[in-house]
Amino acid sequence: MTRRTDQIDNENEFGLGHWSETDSQYSDMRHMMHVPLTTPASLNIAATAPMDTSSLEYIGATMSTPAPPPVDPPSNGGSRALSGVPLPIFNGDRDKSELFLDKFTSYEIVNGDAKQFTTPFLKVALCLSYMNGPKVDSWAHYQRIWLKDQKAAGVSMMDRSLWDDFEANF
Repeated sequence: MTRRTDQIDNENEFGLGHWSETDSQYSDMRHMMHVPLTTPASLNIAATAPMDTSSLEYIGATMSTPAPPPVDPPSNGGSRALSGVPLPIFNGDRDKSELFLDKFTSYEIVNGDAKQFTTPFLKVALCLSYMNGPKVDSWAHYQRIWLKDQKAAGVSMMDRSLWDDFEANF
């Protein structure tokens, strides 16, 4: 077994040398790895004769999986998209408030399984989103604050009284 210092001093082997620029080994460039001066012997690779495949028997196989059972189309309950004709904007005209609430009920019937109608909190928020105009903006603003306060107070989004109270106030 050779010591590292012997490997470094031997010109035909590579070793690890850590010299500073003032060391003689550094100026002799022994701190670098050099390509060997001799070329290694070439490799001889033996080739085999081609294989005769005429007498081989081939077996084919197929595999299939059963078709998946038919799936009912997903209900609208998992989606936020609503069907039907969206409501006209309610501008606060009191003479049209019953008509607006009736149109909202029709919209609910078409989208009865949608999360926006099965969750009273979202139902109120959706109804408020169709209110816009100087006659209704202030009232709708305070209803949104009331709705957020209910949630902050720990009232469940599923609490039916959210919609009942809103409808009564409307």
